[in-house]
Amino acid sequence: MSKTVTFERECTIKPESHSRRNNLILYNISGEENESTAMTEDTLYIFMEEKLKMEEEEASDICIERAHRLGKRKDDNKPRPIVAKINFHEDKEHILFIAYKLAGTGLGISQDFPQETRRNRRIKVSCNKRSSSMSSDEVQPHVCKYCDKCFSSLSLCKEHEVIHERKPYKCQYCDKRFNSSSNCKTHEYIHTGVKPHKCKYCEKSFSWASNCKQHERTHTGVKPYKCRYCDRCFTQSSSCRRHEIRHHE
Repeated sequence: MSKTVTFERECTIKPESHSRRNNLILYNISGEENESTAMTEDTLYIFMEEKLKMEEEEASDICIERAHRLGKRKDDNKPRPIVAKINFHEDKEHILFIAYKLAGTGLGISQDFPQETRRNRRIKVSCNKRSSSMSSDEVQPHVCKYCDKCFSSLSLCKEHEVIHERKPYKCQYCDKRFNSSSNCKTHEYIHTGVKPHKCKYCEKSFSWASNCKQHERTHTGVKPYKCRYCDRCFTQSSSCRRHEIRHHE
């Protein structure tokens, strides 16, 4: 494949990946036969409380911009996957972080990647499996100058090193990297449980300023999101969107 074609594909994949960065796919969650999008969202909130063991208030603080079932219903009655777009990236990361609670339930959560990205990830896994029987010196002679990762070719190694150069700040608890120290520190709250943002009106605290601001609206009564079809206003964009779907669309 030519470099031009590869570059064009990457230019297509990157915007798509960014648009999906807050998307999650959830598997094996039962639903109604003629389930509307509003019912799917309600199902997800119940799922977060019952399966992810969130408190009711914690679950309700998570804004779901939209959610729907994927594909067509099949005769085997197996639940169709749900794709959900979460308003805040930090909330999506938190859901992924506590997904370990689903172990042994038959339920699952994954990130939503473009088809090309999923294909490339499968190829990489396949290549790693094929090379696992060979010695590491023979297979991966090129070592990243920023970390201990090794690669089979110099080009792959250089491609990896760009990650460090663009995102030099690494979480001290996992492998995620960030382009600013503040973003890295905010992410680490997922691991430490630190909640530095305190509500001005009550004792509740939050890991992220956006969630704290959203909570404070329950005290102030500020409702910045107005329905496009009537005069109702809401504190969360997801609640406004849910209302529009249920009553106007």
